[in-house]
Amino acid sequence: MLNEVEQHLVGNNFANPLHFWTLHGAKGLEADYCIIIGFEQGKLGFPSNNPGNLLVEALLPTQDTFKHSEERRLLYVGITRAKHKSYLIAPPSGYSEFISELINDNYPIDIASNLFAKQTNSRISKDNG
Repeated sequence: MLNEVEQHLVGNNFANPLHFWTLHGAKGLEADYCIIIGFEQGKLGFPSNNPGNLLVEALLPTQDTFKHSEERRLLYVGITRAKHKSYLIAPPSGYSEFISELINDNYPIDIASNLFAKQTNSRISKDNG
């Protein structure tokens, strides 16, 4: 997805250039604003629902048992790169469990899309009802 966005913007002259980083690549960097994409459910979402390679996982040291702990750390890295504000981009339906947690745990977030707000309010009501 990042490559598609980057290709779409190639050749445009912006007063303040855009920088494209992976969450791993953003460690130690800083920007005025950060836009983080890919918060949908599924194998290519964040966090990924794709099961890991069992052989590789067996050879790695045991990680903590908290669900999606490494992805949570990466999300924290991404959000904290912004000096002013981070924007998380997610589809109005089928968004990742990280988005659900941010909404359900009453973090100070603004939902810019009316459709997204309507969908999430409906989904939260069903989850809590």
